[in-house]
Amino acid sequence: MKLRARLALTTLGVALPLIAAGALGLRGVVQRASDDLVAAAVLARVGPELRADCERGATTRLSLTLPRHAGARLLGRNPTETVNVELVGRSGGPGVPEPLVASIARGEPVAARTAGGERQLLVALPWEAGSCAAAFARARPAEPPLFAPPVVIPIVLALVAILVGVGPIVRRILALTAAVRRFRGDTAQVPAPATEKDELGELSRAFHDAARSVREQHAELTSRERDLREFVENTSHDLATPLTVLQGHLAALERGHDPLVVRQAMNEAHYLGSLLGSLALTAKLDAGARVEVTLDLDELVTRVVDRHRGLAARNAVMLECATGEDALLVTADPTCVEQALTNLVGNAVRHNQQGGHVAVVLDAAGDEFVLRVLDDGPGLSPEERERVLSRGERGDRARTRGTQGQGLGLSIVSRVARAQGWDFTLEANEPSGLVAELRGKRQR
Repeated sequence: MKLRARLALTTLGVALPLIAAGALGLRGVVQRASDDLVAAAVLARVGPELRADCERGATTRLSLTLPRHAGARLLGRNPTETVNVELVGRSGGPGVPEPLVASIARGEPVAARTAGGERQLLVALPWEAGSCAAAFARARPAEPPLFAPPVVIPIVLALVAILVGVGPIVRRILALTAAVRRFRGDTAQVPAPATEKDELGELSRAFHDAARSVREQHAELTSRERDLREFVENTSHDLATPLTVLQGHLAALERGHDPLVVRQAMNEAHYLGSLLGSLALTAKLDAGARVEVTLDLDELVTRVVDRHRGLAARNAVMLECATGEDALLVTADPTCVEQALTNLVGNAVRHNQQGGHVAVVLDAAGDEFVLRVLDDGPGLSPEERERVLSRGERGDRARTRGTQGQGLGLSIVSRVARAQGWDFTLEANEPSGLVAELRGKRQR
């Protein structure tokens, strides 16, 4: 049901009982006014002469023609009314109802009732005793219509005013509905907020804020979907390369044992493990899942370095580690931190040349820790270092495995550092190589 029709039916449902109640109330008021007019006319017509005639037994019946008052005319009643009057005693007489006599006996000046479509009045005359001390009046007035103009017209006008006044509200609701449908078809079309200060204005502004939030979320989801698609494409390539190399090495091993082939196969397997670890950590960071516990960085750094000694030996790279004597405690996610350190050390070893050096140094500086991974490999250009640190995203050429890049690992380290509230910097290590530094708060 349309809003206009619903409002009209609601208004009629309220107006009709009001009209009926008002009409009945107005009829009562007019009836009391008529009674007062009849009583006044009787008192004005009955004087001492009629009383004397009544006491002598003469005819005591009167017929009065009364002009109707304005209220009766508004209600549609006859402009004049004929009233038959008979003088009786205070104790009544033939045809005088007992309830009227009882009311007069209680001291009421006028008693009235309606019986059989006839209005009956008993009016106390200004003398107290005698057989003609009261006047019994009877009239048969025309019944006024229930829906009289004085009651109906104001309510009808109010109904029309409501229906006309709701027009702008309906138009604003329809405009807001159209804006919602346009936004559903194109999230870029955020409707302008209303300037009105009423409830519909508040609704429009709330929808504007919600639409803007949905648009931002949609843009973010679109961007993440694009990044995910690019990530999957590039990662598929990254996984395909070491798998192809590893398959070739395994095929060579079938023909004969070659230590060099074994070493290369082990390197490819190690790279695959590191890459899969980075992929798992990327999914965890994207999901926002974090667990913070107290970690001993000395123990963690030592474990990561020991894990890479075999890789360093196979690549003829000298790997050194220096930590403090006391435990260095931090509050962090153990999985994220260990994978970040694995990426730093693994990249430094894997992308170094034979005879190269890698040093992992952990130290305390006041209420902070400083972890540096230094190598004398090819390093990164300033543009590549800036791209890794500023973007921290997947899909750039810094993910390649050649000497021009340090692989996916550095972007993962950058994301972990931001998630933990740490600083991550990359600097050139003169005369060649790279210095990767992690700095953050430690527990005292």
